[in-house]
Amino acid sequence: MNEYAEVLIDLVSDAVDRPFDYRIPDHLEGKAVPGSAVRVPFGRREYRGYLLRLLPQPAVGEVREIISVEGDEPLLQEEQLALLHWMAHRFYCRKIEAVHAMLPAPLREGRPIAPRLLTLAGAAAEFDLSRAPAQRKAVELIHKRGPMARRDLTRLGVRSGTVRALLQKGLLEETAAAASSFRPQPPDQLPPPAKPLVLNEEQQRVFAEICAALEERRAEKMLLHGVTASGKTEVYLQGIARCLEQGRSALVLLPEISLTPQMIELFAGRFPGRVAVMHSRLTPGERAEQWRRIRFGAAPVVLGARSAVFAPLERIGLIVIDEEHENSYKQEDAPRYHARDVAWWRARYHGALLLLGSATPSLESYYEAKQGRGQLLEMSTRATPQELPPVTVVDMREEMRQGHRHIFSRPLLAGIEEVLARGQQALLFLNRRGFAGFILCRECGYVLRCPHCAVSLTLHLDRARMVCHYCSHEEPVPQSCPECKGIKIRHFSAGTQRVESEVRKLYPQASLVRMDSDTTAQRGAHQRLYRRFRDGKADILIGTQMIAKGFDFPRVTLVGVVTADTTLNLPDFRSAERTFQLLTQVSGRAGRGSGGGKVIIQTYHPLHYSIQTAAKHDYRSFYASELELRQALFYPPFTDLVRFLLSGSEEAAVWEAAACLRDMLEECRGEAELLGPARAPLYRLKKAYRVHAMLKGERLASAAPRLRKAAQDFRLRRPPRPVRLTVDFNPQVVL
Repeated sequence: MNEYAEVLIDLVSDAVDRPFDYRIPDHLEGKAVPGSAVRVPFGRREYRGYLLRLLPQPAVGEVREIISVEGDEPLLQEEQLALLHWMAHRFYCRKIEAVHAMLPAPLREGRPIAPRLLTLAGAAAEFDLSRAPAQRKAVELIHKRGPMARRDLTRLGVRSGTVRALLQKGLLEETAAAASSFRPQPPDQLPPPAKPLVLNEEQQRVFAEICAALEERRAEKMLLHGVTASGKTEVYLQGIARCLEQGRSALVLLPEISLTPQMIELFAGRFPGRVAVMHSRLTPGERAEQWRRIRFGAAPVVLGARSAVFAPLERIGLIVIDEEHENSYKQEDAPRYHARDVAWWRARYHGALLLLGSATPSLESYYEAKQGRGQLLEMSTRATPQELPPVTVVDMREEMRQGHRHIFSRPLLAGIEEVLARGQQALLFLNRRGFAGFILCRECGYVLRCPHCAVSLTLHLDRARMVCHYCSHEEPVPQSCPECKGIKIRHFSAGTQRVESEVRKLYPQASLVRMDSDTTAQRGAHQRLYRRFRDGKADILIGTQMIAKGFDFPRVTLVGVVTADTTLNLPDFRSAERTFQLLTQVSGRAGRGSGGGKVIIQTYHPLHYSIQTAAKHDYRSFYASELELRQALFYPPFTDLVRFLLSGSEEAAVWEAAACLRDMLEECRGEAELLGPARAPLYRLKKAYRVHAMLKGERLASAAPRLRKAAQDFRLRRPPRPVRLTVDFNPQVVL
């Protein structure tokens, strides 16, 4: 009989990033099982922990006893226990950080896995509450609706004091909900599902491949490359329906910005009562409620953003990652996982199909599919009668030479006036990234770049220097353009507020909606602004990335890209790829209705291959050009990157730690190239100085255990002046 257990202590520390052995007392046998949350003595205190596995004997002689087990159900399933170990090694995180990523905050804080419900006690029917109208209201609500959680009663106007009084009188009882209460509702109690659309020839071909993979019930990866409005979502929906027919579940991931009310309503209408939605706008309580519905089988279809990849689904048959190229699928805080990697791990565990969809696939995914490590499916035409919109590229250098210095070019101004005259809608897009200023010549479009890293140099006003944030190359700020010797060079940036201000001056009669991180910060603002524009109550929508995808507005006949150069000139080797993706995605918002549409792109680099290929909707040509450059510079997909970021309040201590880290990483020079240490692009952030180093090499995932141990050893040295180290495998953003 197993009388011992390995327990992971719920403390975020390298010193306890391993399981500790405990004895299971007799009264907890059968209750203390793998995945359970337990209370254990640790040092002089009592801590929460997670039971990882049972043992016949402890690894050491003297062990202490588990104090108690929380709840009636284990929080972590067998799959999650295996996943947390893989995440710790793949993403250089602590095991407890992986556990925290998998569980909603209320469950991590000790709330029961099944919520407690209020029910009527036998005496309630006989007790006279005529002089206590608030208590009578609570009793009547529960009598009418059945068992209810305290939170639900509060939403209906019942105060917590009223509930306490009823419990004290013995008129209400509070018990844990049975798992059966989370089972799916019977079909006859749900509205009829919306009918699927008729698939065209391309969609039918792709759907047939998906069905064949689902029938085989083995792990497989497919990349669906479909142009904007080619009908990828309908293929997803019908694939999910086939998956449900097999008695299996489905997981659909969307970028947070694509989780529009439009998309949620579409899935809920197709699978009424069977969809759980998980995203960052939910309250902790709402998130825990959705998690419970998934765990107990009430919601076999999960729609969510990045963290929904950990949804506790069983018998997964299909995992869809829409807009798979989006860097929002990469978690920037510990654990620094990529949802695409976790999804593939889960697909292999369940023998499921991982379907990656995008009009602009990431270079890594497309290269992998072309190399035969996954199947490539393509849809090259729109599912609607409308063709892809024509794109006009406006050379802003020429606009300036001809004396037009406005933020909007003459073609864009004419386009806006035409849209307003016809009573149609326009979308104005820009992607302001204020942290990454660069120097641009307004006469010839030249941008100062690093001679070693093929990324733009960043202006540091405090030192009057141009700096490469990859290799630390520095140059003085030029007084004239190195290319054309012109003197009209400036620090380039733009913002949505300025665009909104200019539009209001030019078109005071137009109604505007602005969507960016400022205007959507308030809860519900995103949905409110979306509905206002969808319902035709605004003429022009101004926004950043969040309007570039996921929206389907038939009355939008003009898309204007105010500046295509902001992303193009970021100090990032992926800048060209992100520019192409954004331009292609935002261009796809035009011409979805019967009125057709057009796109106008303003740029100082009209001949750059990312802009030219985006204007032609030509992914393959972009892929060929970008892949050649990546291979020459030895960047992904030909290599892996591991970033080491040091930060601390004392500048000298950070650089001293960086020198120590460099010496530790020197051992890897045989299998990887070491870049840096160098200043991070955001050198000082929240009063901390930041220095980073990068390892670049082939198949660095295999070196993860050794690098992870080196990082732990570094942290445990406890320098006299605290310096924090974070490690990121294949970072998507290096700031």
